[in-house]
Amino acid sequence: MDFLNQSWFWTGIFTLLGALGGVTFKEIISSRAMVKLERIRLYESEKFKAYDALYSFISDAFAYLRPLGDQRNDFIVLMKKRFYPDIKSKFLYFDSDIRKTLKTFEAQYECLGDDDLKPPIEQKLFLNKKIFEMLNILQINVEKKVDKLL
Repeated sequence: MDFLNQSWFWTGIFTLLGALGGVTFKEIISSRAMVKLERIRLYESEKFKAYDALYSFISDAFAYLRPLGDQRNDFIVLMKKRFYPDIKSKFLYFDSDIRKTLKTFEAQYECLGDDDLKPPIEQKLFLNKKIFEMLNILQINVEKKVDKLL
C-alpha cells in the first residue's frame, strides 16, 4: 500500500478516470442524439405515409364522385370506405389548413346523416361544386407538402 503515497499513482489514476469519464460522456451524448435522429426519421416516414394515403384518397374522390351520378350516396360511401379507415387515424400528421378542409368534409358527412344538423356549406352547393374546388386545393397543398418532405 506504499504506492498510494506515490505521486505517479495519483497522476495515472486521474488521467485514467478522466479518459474513461470523457469517453462515457461522449457515448451517452452520442446515443441520445442517435435516438433523437431515429425518432425524427420514423416521424418523417409516418408523415410521408399519411400524405400518400391522403393523395390516394383525393384521387379516389375525383374518380368516385361523378357530377352526373348520385353524389350524395357516392360521398357517403367514399367517406365510409376511404376517409375513416385511411385518413382519420393520420389526422395529426397534416398541416392545419389541410386538417381544416378535412374537418369540413367530415362535418358535411355527419350532416348528411342527420337532418337536424346544419352543415357548414349548403349540401347541394357542396356536392355539386365546392367539393371539387376543395379537392383541387387539397391536392395542390398535398403536392407542395410532399415536395418539401422529399
